[in-house]
Order: sequence, then structure tokens, then C-alpha cells
Amino acid sequence: MGNEIIEKKSEQIHSFIQELKEWTDVEFEVFDKTVTLIRSSERNLELLVELSSDINSSIVQQKQGKTPDTYKDSFQWLNKLGIIGGDLCKKLVDSVSLRNGLVHEYDFELDNRKFYDSIKNSFIPAYTEYLKAVIGALK
Repeated sequence: MGNEIIEKKSEQIHSFIQELKEWTDVEFEVFDKTVTLIRSSERNLELLVELSSDINSSIVQQKQGKTPDTYKDSFQWLNKLGIIGGDLCKKLVDSVSLRNGLVHEYDFELDNRKFYDSIKNSFIPAYTEYLKAVIGALK
């Protein structure tokens, strides 16, 4: 995957972050009662993880000639390469865990409050910082 594709995927990530910001700007009580907001936010989280992993894999392949085995591994590789710091890596890995729980339905009783707070206070800032780091690494 060339830098042009990475840039396109980065633009998509930016768009998904903006949507999540809009959706979590509502009060929790509104979010919690609006199934479409919850489901849309879940889907955007899935897409954030998947697109980021694609970008990570491309960067690791270019720099190390290896392909990360998992989404989590892809973020850990960016940390090893010095592209993202340890704190950011942990937040991104946490988003992978939540994504996996949603997709594979590990927890049928998702705590909407915890999900809302994680998206709003952790994952939106983390993916915003991630984008800056990736774009910086490409230059």
C-alpha cells in the first residue's frame, strides 16, 4: 500500500472521528436512548480500528518487511518503531479490545455509559493523536 492509499485511509479515519464527535456531543441520556447513535458509533469504532490496522501494516511492511498478525500487534509495532508513544499505544489497544468485544459479541450487555465515555474521552482524542503521528511519519 503506497502513501497515497494511506493518505486516503487517513482521510476516512478523520471523517469517522468527526462523526463520533458529533454523535457524542449529545448528552449521555439522549445517546443512551438512541439506538442509531449507539450502533453507528459502534460501527465507526470498528472502522477506525480496521483502517488504522491497514495503515499500520503498510508502515510496518515498508520499514521492517513484516506484517503484524493482529490489530493489537499492528499498534504495538508502531510503538516499537517510535511512531506512537506507549500511552497512546495502550489507548489504541484498548479500542481494539472493545472493537473485538462488539464484533464477536463477547459481552452481550454492553455498558452504554462506559462505551460513550470511552469513545468521547479516550478514543476520539487517541485516534486524533494517532492520525497526527502517522501523517508526521509519512513526511
